[in-house]
Amino acid sequence: MNTALKNLLWLLCALPLLSKAHYIYRTWIDSPLERGGWVIWVCALAVLPLCEYLRRKVTAIAPVTAEPARGVKSHAGWFIAAMVAVAAGWLYFSFGASRVHALSILLALAFFYLATGLRFGISVFISQSPSLFFAVLATPSLSFWVGHYLEFELRGALSYLLAKLALGWLFLGLWSLWVYYKKAWPRLQSLLFLSVLSAILLFMLAQRQSVENGAPIRLSLEELQSGEWLARKGEVTQSDLNFFTGCTWISRMEYFDNRSSVSVLALEVADITNLHPMPICLKSGGAEILSSKQIYINVHGKPVQLNELEILSNGIRALAYSLYSNEQFSTGNFAKFRLLRKDRKIWYHYQLVTSEYPDRQSAQKRVESFLNTFAIEPESPTEK
Repeated sequence: MNTALKNLLWLLCALPLLSKAHYIYRTWIDSPLERGGWVIWVCALAVLPLCEYLRRKVTAIAPVTAEPARGVKSHAGWFIAAMVAVAAGWLYFSFGASRVHALSILLALAFFYLATGLRFGISVFISQSPSLFFAVLATPSLSFWVGHYLEFELRGALSYLLAKLALGWLFLGLWSLWVYYKKAWPRLQSLLFLSVLSAILLFMLAQRQSVENGAPIRLSLEELQSGEWLARKGEVTQSDLNFFTGCTWISRMEYFDNRSSVSVLALEVADITNLHPMPICLKSGGAEILSSKQIYINVHGKPVQLNELEILSNGIRALAYSLYSNEQFSTGNFAKFRLLRKDRKIWYHYQLVTSEYPDRQSAQKRVESFLNTFAIEPESPTEK
C-alpha cells in the first residue's frame, strides 16, 4: 500500500470525531460550564508538534519503540483488534439505545489515536499521550462527572477551564521531564494498566452512589389548587424549547403552601440524548452545590427514589430534587437512567426546588407533602 493511500485511510479515521464537531461547538455556546473549551482543543493541537519534537530529540528509547517501522508491523494486529472493539463501542453509544455524547467522543478520540499508532508506529503512539490527554480534558461534561464521582466541586466555568489547563500542562511537563532524563518512553503495558485501573476506580466510585430503584411516580400538575397548595403557571420560554428538544411536554409551575413554595420543572421525555443532569443545570445557572445524595421519600406508602441536592443560590440555601420515572420504577441517578435505559417508552422527569425555610427538615417535609398531594398511580401496561 503506497504512502498516499495510507495517509488517506488514516485521515478517514478522524470522521467519527468530526461527526461530533457540531455537538462540541454547541456545548461552547449553550453550556456555561463548557465555554472556553476551544482553548483546550487549541492546546491539544499545539502539543502535537512539541511531542514530536521531544520524540526526535530522545536518542535512546525503550526497546519496544526503538524502531518505529518495525513497531507498526509487530503491533498491527493489536491496533486493528483494538480499533474494531472501539468502533463497535462508538456505534453503540452514538446510535444505540443508550446514546451518550461524552462516551462517543472519548471512543472517537481513542479510535483516531489507535489509527495514528497503526499508521506511524508505537513510538509516535506513545509519545503523543500528552496531546491525547488534552483532548480528553476537552470532552464536554467529562470534568463534571469526574468531579461528581470524586465528590469535589468547582465554581464557575473559569474554574473548570483553569483546572483543566493546569492539569494538562502539568501532565505534559512531568511527562517531558521523565522522558528527557530517562531517555525512554513508558512501556505500553504500563500505560494500558494505568488506563484500565483508572476506569475501574471511576466505575467503583460511580457504583458507590448507586442505590436500588424506587417505586414509579407520576405527578398531576393540571390543577391550580389542591389541599393547602395553590399553583401559578410559569412561562415556558423558547430557550426551554431549544434546550429540551427531546421532550414532548414541558411545564414550569410554582406551588405555594402556607409557609413557602416549591418550584417545579416537569418534562415528558421521549428522547433522552439532549437531557442534562440537574446539577449541571444548577451550576450553569450560578448555583453552588453544597451536598448531593440519593434518598427515598415515601409517597402513598411506597419509596420513591430521588437525588437530593443542597444548593446555595444568590445567598439563599435551598433543597433541589431530581427524579426520573417510567411505569416500572423511579431513580434519581442520572447516569443509571442514561446508561441502563434500553426501551423507547415515555419517561417523566421532575425537578423540584424549595428554600430551606425555616430549616432543612421543614423543607424536606414540604417536598414530601407536595409529592403525596400531586402524585398519581402511573398507568400500567394492561390498562393501555
